[in-house]
Amino acid sequence: MVAVLALTVFSFVPTLARADDEMEVQTTWVGVSGHIEQFGSNPAFGWLGAHAKMQTVNSTTGEWAEAHAFWINSTVGLMPGGNFSMENFTYSFYAARLVNASLIALNYSGYDFYISGLWDAINVTFVYYPNGEGVFDGENFNCTMEPVASNATGALRVFEGWTKFELDITGVELVSGVVYHRFVGTVDIEIGDVTGEGKVDINDLVHVAHAYGCRPGIGKYSFEMDFNDDFQIDVGDLATVAANIKA
Repeated sequence: MVAVLALTVFSFVPTLARADDEMEVQTTWVGVSGHIEQFGSNPAFGWLGAHAKMQTVNSTTGEWAEAHAFWINSTVGLMPGGNFSMENFTYSFYAARLVNASLIALNYSGYDFYISGLWDAINVTFVYYPNGEGVFDGENFNCTMEPVASNATGALRVFEGWTKFELDITGVELVSGVVYHRFVGTVDIEIGDVTGEGKVDINDLVHVAHAYGCRPGIGKYSFEMDFNDDFQIDVGDLATVAANIKA
């Protein structure tokens, strides 16, 4: 099995310099989530997420961003667990992540939100086999990963009043879709709000727990709940949500 890429690596643009003891700090957080609907000229099904922090300390600016996307070249959704009269089941998808950002901006060149930099993209294929009872439970599988782009230049562009986005990576067909959630403000973005309530609470933990053990294409797996991007909903994902629940 090819080693899994660490898709949640953070990307930084210049480090903030230490200023005077009394610092003036201005911070803006940006979060975007979207449904992928198109891959090149073909319909697609998937998810894109991006978070960014732009901070100015006494005129010194620093930026941070994380962005990743997962999609299949089809409108077919995830397969529920159950009995299937076949020898195996194949689920193939694409994954892309921001490696290093060069520019993070709001209201840039006609776009509502813009991130440019270097990106990686891979094509991941899971082949699942049934257990002794003929059930595809996700426990028996092979996984292969084929590089599509490595440190390729690209940009995430959000436009038309925060309603649409494009992910344009050199060597990869254009990925596009619609934005279903966005946030711009001074409050820190907490990872783990899978229910979209604007906070991380026990409801989010329950949602992730219901998908525990699932892998791409099986059961209630969702890329939105796979916070460590290891292609399985596991204890690490539960721990991420639990750690961000406010008392």
